[in-house]
Amino acid sequence: LRRRAEQLDALVETRTAELRLANADLSRKTAELAETVSKLDELASTDRLTGTWNRRYLEDAAKKEISRARREEIPISAMTFDIDRFKEINDRHGHGVGDQVLVELCLAVRGELRITDIFARIGGDEFVVLLPQTSLAAAVAMAGRLRKVIANPAGPEGHRVTASVGVAEWLPSETF
Repeated sequence: LRRRAEQLDALVETRTAELRLANADLSRKTAELAETVSKLDELASTDRLTGTWNRRYLEDAAKKEISRARREEIPISAMTFDIDRFKEINDRHGHGVGDQVLVELCLAVRGELRITDIFARIGGDEFVVLLPQTSLAAAVAMAGRLRKVIANPAGPEGHRVTASVGVAEWLPSETF
């Protein structure tokens, strides 16, 4: 009986050690998987060229922010803008220069936004800025600042880049 008990103890120790190793391996693989999922989520939500959020992310964020605005009874505004005559920039200077204009524009715009604002490229040279807890007057003021900041850096051959901007406000009392 004593020998059998010793054999069982040894077997339990061996199995426990094996389980610890398997558990450590599983923990490592779980961490790797979580990191991969995080990277995939970022890739699926981010515009590759500009680093801004993309349309998919914007749509999800807008639903959440509108729901919050409704719940807290606060306004939410949105701004859309695109670069004036962007096709001419691409046609005259090439897509590489056009891409650089987009990247520089996004850097300039990001510098003006609050951390709570959601800035997304929705296609080509079209962008949306979702402005939570922002009235129409404040959004219009922000649009003016963004137009100035966009025109500030020189575009190709020293020409100024301009943008057309539209602003709208949604109030919690409004329905879709």
